[in-house]
Amino acid sequence: MINKEFWGKQKVIITGHTGFKGFWMTLLLNELGSEVYGISLKNNSSEIYKIHSKYQKLANETFFDIRDEHKVTSYLNKIKPDIIFHLAAQSLVISGQLNPKETLETNIIGTFNILNWSSKEKEKVSTIVATTDKVYRNPNKKNTEEDELGSFEFYGASKVGAENVINAFNLDPDTKNKASVVRSGNVLGGGDGGENRLLTDLISAIKNNENILIRNPNSIRPWQFVLDSVGGYLLVAQENFNTSVPEIYNLNLIDSGEVTVLELTNKLIDKFNSSIDVEIVENKKFNEAKELRLDSNKAQNKLNWKNIYNIDSIIDNIYEWDISKNTDEICSITKNQINKYLEQVTN
Repeated sequence: MINKEFWGKQKVIITGHTGFKGFWMTLLLNELGSEVYGISLKNNSSEIYKIHSKYQKLANETFFDIRDEHKVTSYLNKIKPDIIFHLAAQSLVISGQLNPKETLETNIIGTFNILNWSSKEKEKVSTIVATTDKVYRNPNKKNTEEDELGSFEFYGASKVGAENVINAFNLDPDTKNKASVVRSGNVLGGGDGGENRLLTDLISAIKNNENILIRNPNSIRPWQFVLDSVGGYLLVAQENFNTSVPEIYNLNLIDSGEVTVLELTNKLIDKFNSSIDVEIVENKKFNEAKELRLDSNKAQNKLNWKNIYNIDSIIDNIYEWDISKNTDEICSITKNQINKYLEQVTN
């Protein structure tokens, strides 16, 4: 369970706090009473951040590139966080193929800069690094945390590289604070707004009454609701802080069946009561796995983590958020979704 008393005492830094997952985490930690600080790039914000920042300031935020080691070190020395959630990344497969050098630098050097500070910090600090389901060498199976790593595209390769950096720090006998890793799948929820994302493109097509183009209709992805995901990160941080033992966890929908890209697309079209058509386009440019599955038994057994939302309730929450995003009620809608989640996972 998420411990309210624990989080009410923590000073937390979120890298990538203006991103989709990062800002939902910011909102969640605000509800728990944490002192939240954020590091992001200036012009790289999610839809939910852009909307909510019109109404309220929810983090003590600063803007710089995490590839800048001097700025990272200076800021962390200034704030002295208890917990770091390292979410800042170039996180798209397509962008990774188009801009491999930037992807590798951001995801590997950025991770090095964070851990180079936390590994030397004399006071206790828990660092949780977000990687991905795309780190596994054999993606077309249900992977456990012990399965071999490897990737056939640059985004996945950058995250494998980041995990190698983490492992090197954790094995160094001089490291004072060891980091844990969370491998999540395809996270869904209100307010993503990122380019080249299925949910963003689909909602845009529905609003504009245009057909939606999808590349891999029969592909299986480990879908999960954003609050289930970031709630899992909090449980990993609690464990890391209390035990100082680094761990790796997969987070994925448990016992919910497997939903293809096309099935998810049709469910969303039906929910929005739309009549747009789905057009299948052949993917000739990018090598993408047909199936991505994560085994989350370790998180379920060790952390008592489980998904609260199935695919239908995820879609219900997306719909509720999206139809309210241009109204004065959007902040209360978001807050209500967070509190409903917390009612089921806190003690």
